Formats: sequence, C-alpha cells, structure tokens
Amino acid sequence: MLLSGCVGASPAARAVDSPPFAIPDTELAALIERAELGAAEESELRQTSAELKRRMTERPRDVAVLLLAARFAIVEDRSQPQMIRQGEPPPTAESVRNDPAAVHALLDRALVLQPRSAEAHYWKARVYGTRVGIIRNNRIYRVARDLSRAVTFATRAVELAPGQASYREALALYQFARGRLDDAIAAVSPLGRASAIPRLLADLKAFPVLKEYVLLEEDGEAFGEQQVMRGRISDYQQLRVRFYVVPQSAADLEAFFQTHWSGFRLYPISDEGVAAGGRVRILAEYFRWNADVLSPAASEEDFRRGAENPTVEGLILTVAEFRDLPASERKTSPAGAPLPTNLGAVYCYLIVVNGRPIQAP
Repeated sequence: MLLSGCVGASPAARAVDSPPFAIPDTELAALIERAELGAAEESELRQTSAELKRRMTERPRDVAVLLLAARFAIVEDRSQPQMIRQGEPPPTAESVRNDPAAVHALLDRALVLQPRSAEAHYWKARVYGTRVGIIRNNRIYRVARDLSRAVTFATRAVELAPGQASYREALALYQFARGRLDDAIAAVSPLGRASAIPRLLADLKAFPVLKEYVLLEEDGEAFGEQQVMRGRISDYQQLRVRFYVVPQSAADLEAFFQTHWSGFRLYPISDEGVAAGGRVRILAEYFRWNADVLSPAASEEDFRRGAENPTVEGLILTVAEFRDLPASERKTSPAGAPLPTNLGAVYCYLIVVNGRPIQAP
C-alpha cells in the first residue's frame, strides 16, 4: 500500500523547518473524493499519496488526517484485484472479516484519539459493510465482511451525528441486508423525501409477497447487474430488484396479485419452450407509478409499451414458470443458490424490478 509504514509515525520524525504542504487540506480532500469516484488521474493519485504521507509524518495525531488516509487506503484496497495464489486457502467469510488491516489500523487510531468521532465510526461501518468475494461450495459469492459490526458502528455514527444523512442511509442499507426491513425504514425515516432510500424501502414493505416466496439474494444481485447494464435502473439495485422462487404456478400468482389489483394480468412474453427436460414459459406485468400508487397496465398494448421500453420508468413483474423438470434440476437456482426442498412439478421464479423515478427535492 502507498500508505504502509505511516500509521505509527512518531512526532519526533517531523522536520523542524519543514516547508508548507503543496496543497491545502480542502484540496486534498477533494482529490480523495475524486479517487473514491474513480475519476482521479494517475498523477493525482501519486500526489494524493505523497501529500498524505507527509501529513501523517507532520501531524500523526490529527484525526482529520487519519480519516483522509483511511479513505484513500480504502480506494487503494478496492483497486487491488482479489487473487488466490497457489497454495493459499480460498477466501472465506471468516478470513475476510477484518480486512483490510491497514484501514482498520488508521480508523482505530482515530478512535483512540477521538472516541466520539462520528466520521470514524461511519468509515468503520463502511469497511465492515463492503461486499467482497468468497468461495463457498466451490462457487464465488459476494458477501459483506461483517454486517453485524457494520450495523454496530453505523448505529453509533448516527447516535453521534443524527443529522448526517449519509450515516442514516448506510445504517438503513446494512439493516436491510440483514433482513430487518422495519429497522432500515426507522433509520432513514427522519430524512423524508430528501433521500431515495426511504421511498424505495417503503415500496418494498408495501409490495405484497407471501411467506412461501423464498428470496434468492445471489440471483437478485446477478439480475440487478443485468438491469443496470440494460439501463433499466441506475442506483440502489439491492432495493430495486427482488428475485424469489415460489412453489406455485403462474396462474396461482396471477390470482394472488388480482386480489390486490383487479386489473392485474400476466402477459406472455415468450412461447412455452423446453428447458432441462421440462417446460418453461415467461410472463410479465408492467405497472406505472402515479405518485405512490402502482397501477397495472390497462391493456396488452399498454403492457408492451411499458415493458419493452427501458426508458419508461415503472415496475416490471416477471414470472418464469417451470413444469416437470427432473428433481436433479430443481436443486439450485441459476446463480447456484440452494432451492427449497418442497418444490414440486410446477414452480416459478418471481422477479420484481422497481424502476420508480425519484427526483431530488
């Protein structure tokens, strides 16, 4: 790392007549923000590293400098590809929990110097909440390093600085990732319409699903990435895309949603085909947003206009119905997640993509 060796710099190492810094702290912070966005040039990264090294030597007990150094170390860590070297064990949830050590060392030092630093707690939460690749059952999965500790540190950051929106948003996302939707909503409720997250969480809470619907997180992540590439969504894909497996037929799903929207209908978007020794058909419905109210398509023509035009911002519900697949094909999802053992001869994948447009206030 560019900052290695700087954490423990001693005040005695400072030069008595050291010249002034090449750039002010505000400009250094702006460079780090550019690096975080992936917009910094290589020359700017080198300059940032050099300026941080000097500040760490000159001001080793300055919490603001430690936090800037930690943020830049996070950028450096993110730029390094995860590699499995020959002879090394593959990464597991346990082995990545306390990575990266250099970042934690900087943040821990900041917290020793200033235990009530909300920003230091926030960045500790961000590090623990970062999703990284691990190997499980011979497959690669992306998981948060430690959601429990991410929630703990984000909670403390909010307690120390309750008016900071980014701290509340981080806490909400970590609570949501733990499956605690109500706690996530509570974390951002004071933000109102100043943030997109409260509205997207409210949409999730209001959308009807039964307990029999099993959420497949890995499949939702993969499908969400496809939607981003297609331009259907551009932000908060973890809140906008839900992928379920349902031990029911498409007709059962249609009947259920008609109890909530009388005009709901599943329209075929492909002919029935053969898949893995069974049959599959794909159906969908398109909803438009009218303020906070969802309205299903008024006709098949209306459905086609909405569902096939990625610039139309609504909610698309897609159902893939499978019939008579061999038992061997009903064990794992497309992303490799284990499927419930109670799936019978007929079951569906239910995919919900919320393209609700959210304008800044």
